[in-house]
Amino acid sequence: MMISPGMLKQKMQNRGIDKRQIRKFEEEAIAWLDKVHDSEEEVKKLVDALRKTTIIPRNVPIHGLMIHPDTGEVSLLTDG
Repeated sequence: MMISPGMLKQKMQNRGIDKRQIRKFEEEAIAWLDKVHDSEEEVKKLVDALRKTTIIPRNVPIHGLMIHPDTGEVSLLTDG
């Protein structure tokens, strides 16, 4: 099941996350994506940052996955 950015935002709002925090998260995600060079390391850093943020409840598992662009193979880098 694909989740669009709009659906993700709605789910975050439904969990009571303030729209300003969601916007800040969007800005930070865009800034992060502009700097991606070592994909695997960046995924691990992002998972670590997401686990430390206050807008995602601690009981929400966060996984780090990589999808090979040619084969579609999925690799689990960090297990939430």
